[in-house]
Amino acid sequence: MSGRRPIIRLLCCAALVAANVVAQDSAHWATSLEEAKARAESSNRLILVDLYADWCHWCKRLESDVFSTPEFQRYAQKFVLLRVDTEDGGEGTRLQERFSAFSLPTTLILDHRMVSFGKVQGYAPTSQYIGVIEREIAEFRALEAGYERFADTDDPGALAILAEEFHQRGDGKRASHLYRRLLEMESLPEDKANWTRLSLADALRLDEQFEMALRVISEARDRASSTDSQDLIERLDLIQAQVSLNRGDCLAAKSELRRFILSHPGSQLRTWAQQTLNDLETDPSTCA
Repeated sequence: MSGRRPIIRLLCCAALVAANVVAQDSAHWATSLEEAKARAESSNRLILVDLYADWCHWCKRLESDVFSTPEFQRYAQKFVLLRVDTEDGGEGTRLQERFSAFSLPTTLILDHRMVSFGKVQGYAPTSQYIGVIEREIAEFRALEAGYERFADTDDPGALAILAEEFHQRGDGKRASHLYRRLLEMESLPEDKANWTRLSLADALRLDEQFEMALRVISEARDRASSTDSQDLIERLDLIQAQVSLNRGDCLAAKSELRRFILSHPGSQLRTWAQQTLNDLETDPSTCA
């Protein structure tokens, strides 16, 4: 009997060490988006993104009063944690802009494909903060159930609502399927069909189906030219530049942005195009 005790002690110690490793992993805040995405994909976890700025008082309170608590540490084990500064001019700034998180603190809930499951804005005590995260995730799961139920419906209203919701959340895969279903309907007016093609192209971009996105842009632009829809043409041209940005083709992106600025001098979107071109010319790492 005494000979078995050292083995039992070793097993107990090993279990404690393993538990400690898990706790340490959950408490580790990644500072790189690519690191967080890789960890999330390999472990099948969602990402909690803490968007902060040095001047943000409530960001500091969230860190001291919520993130540091044992309750949050236990809860966080089922997530990958990412912390980014929204004023870094890099990943943090781009994440803030992409998800329109201009009120700090904001916590994003993402998967490894950058699909938004929801967000928590502002400060809340630990239990309440966790409760909001759980409600946001539950809402997305309900949306997924709606997709399974209505993805192949012939109701254009239901398809349009679902497509827009998934598109706004960055789920290009589901959104592109729904937009295609809409375009298959002969009852869709031509003007609405052209705008749906614009949305489809952008959804394909989000899903990283870049070649398909470019083909849809080309078709939509030909159709828009025949109807003289200037606003639609401008947006198609910008999405084409965005596709080049996302696929890492900086030369093409700069060329398309310059063409946009010359071709659409009165466009309300010209400021964005010029700023993006300036960023590319001063910091090529923007194109990725």
